Amino acid sequence: MRTTLGIVFGLSFATAAAANCDFSAVGSRTQRVMQATNVTDGGIVIGTPRGIVYKSYFGTYDDSSVIALASATKMLSGVRIMQLVDRGQIDLDTPVSTYLSEFTGTKGTMTMREMFSHTSGYGDDEDSPILAANTTLAGAAAYIPCCMDQPYPPPGANFAYGGISMQVGGEVAQVQALKTGKRAGSRTSARHSASRRSIGKVSVPRRTTASPAAAKPVCPITRDCWRCSRTTASATGIGF
Repeated sequence: MRTTLGIVFGLSFATAAAANCDFSAVGSRTQRVMQATNVTDGGIVIGTPRGIVYKSYFGTYDDSSVIALASATKMLSGVRIMQLVDRGQIDLDTPVSTYLSEFTGTKGTMTMREMFSHTSGYGDDEDSPILAANTTLAGAAAYIPCCMDQPYPPPGANFAYGGISMQVGGEVAQVQALKTGKRAGSRTSARHSASRRSIGKVSVPRRTTASPAAAKPVCPITRDCWRCSRTTASATGIGF
């Protein structure tokens, strides 16, 4: 099994000034960390809003490599969600059942605040099949309430880092944003109009929307029909 590393840095100072900086120590330090932690492949990209100022790859990585952003998306996801909070489209302390009706019982009492502070009752889920499945946020949010138990209930009682609650929170953001005809964070991401957005070796599919007729729910793990009632089609490649 190959262990990989991807690092992306954003700098606030001007590209011209950054271009005069010597980043060679960053590459050397990255290689030492990779060797010490038995990481076989890696890449580091440093840039400003105006462009990339340093890029270096190790092992088999190059500009064509695609990796999962995984937990690196949590910061950006939080920004998008807080935009919706500022617009009054999401309340951090409202039960998730208000936004996604398929969440009932104890699961339905989770709040966005709990989901993004890792106290939702989910967590320690690195090996969960739903996080590796080739599915959408809508698909994940349909599978989780019917088919995945909370290992640490009730919400708000225990801290456990994970990604399942991020999928649910992401779908809440998509549903609430689409109610007004705007995707979450549309003001800040409008410039990224390509079908895939990439920075160096990191690439993420753009969100698309399927027609209701194409919304037959399919289990992302077994490919069998869902046992859940959700049939809303909204596709996204953005992970949380």
